[in-house]
Amino acid sequence: MFKYFAFGLKIISDLDLPELIESQFEEYDLRITVGEIPPIVWDENSLHKPIVSIDKHNFLHKLPPATYLACKGNRIFIAPNQGQDFDSIRLFLYSNIFAAIMHQRNYLLIHASGVVYKEKLHLFLGASGMGKSTIVAFLENKGYEIYSDDVILFKLTDGELITCQTYPQIKLWEDTFDKLGIKKITAKKIRPELPKFGIKINKYVKGGSYQLGKLFFLANSSDSEKFQISNLNSIETFKILHQNIYRVQQVSKKLDPNYIFKILIEISKNQSFLIERQADFNTIEEQMEIIQTKLK
Repeated sequence: MFKYFAFGLKIISDLDLPELIESQFEEYDLRITVGEIPPIVWDENSLHKPIVSIDKHNFLHKLPPATYLACKGNRIFIAPNQGQDFDSIRLFLYSNIFAAIMHQRNYLLIHASGVVYKEKLHLFLGASGMGKSTIVAFLENKGYEIYSDDVILFKLTDGELITCQTYPQIKLWEDTFDKLGIKKITAKKIRPELPKFGIKINKYVKGGSYQLGKLFFLANSSDSEKFQISNLNSIETFKILHQNIYRVQQVSKKLDPNYIFKILIEISKNQSFLIERQADFNTIEEQMEIIQTKLK
């Protein structure tokens, strides 16, 4: 039995999960079991589609590597499909299935990467391919501590906004290593057919909730300017945050819309910027110089 800490949880697992932080503890928050999927009693409001079924307490997902069941925020069952590689099994576990577990634990997940600077958590948000991971990898090389890559979790407890990280790995496209001057020696492909690699975060903030600092939204621009940055008001920030909710179809069955609204309102109170760049803009130094100026 393996023991880990990730997603703010103490985890015991039948499956070796080398991307997570090894830990020691007696009582656990989440157990991962490899084997048959147990029988499920669905509630009357459950949603059933060809590869996914959801209700308030269960999330069943049939994917190429395995069938997964997330239950009540504290159990995951994995039934691997014959001949599937464990790298792919872990990849879907860390994304779709842990997302379901954290929804069941009342967290809202936002597509964002984050760094800690001057005891505050600063966020970088945007669609896949917009450069969130590239930015935090660059900042790590400059001495910043990384809080989380790609997804950050939020919940409200007694009116207080709580943040939670995922696990200490950055996922970078192959050409990004050359752009940043990062050695690819310890990097590993996240899936055999993808030119995308996972690499361990060295300057990793281990655990804990942080007060939010500044938010940077990344977007492509059709204007003549290669790169520009502008301020956003709270309403604009709220709208973009809503667009960056992670696994939005899962959220609709798990979290109350009013609760989601309150979380997004709290996040929107922080100073926010829109960073727009043309799709062919390939010079990271210029945009990072401006971002670092805004962080100070």
